Amino acid sequence: MKTLILYDSCGENSLKGKIVDGDKSKYNGICFNCYIEDKEKRAIENKLEKEYLDEFGEDFIFEEDASELIQSKNFDKVAIIAFIP
Repeated sequence: MKTLILYDSCGENSLKGKIVDGDKSKYNGICFNCYIEDKEKRAIENKLEKEYLDEFGEDFIFEEDASELIQSKNFDKVAIIAFIP
C-alpha cells in the first residue's frame, strides 16, 4: 500500500507531493502553524503533528509537482497536509 501525501503551503508555492510506503492517511488534515480553539481537537492535532514529525522529520521534502503524482495513480490512499505561513 502507498500513500500520496500532498503538501499545501497556502499559496506560498504550488501544490507539492510525495508517494510513501504504507497507509499514512491518518495524517490527512494536519495543519501546521494554525490555532485550534477547541482543546480536545487541538490535543488530537498536536498528537498527529508530533507523530508525523517523529516519522518523517522536519526536513521531509515534497519535491514533485502534485498534478504529475495524481495523474500517475500509483497510490492507494491520500493525505493532505497544510502549512500556514
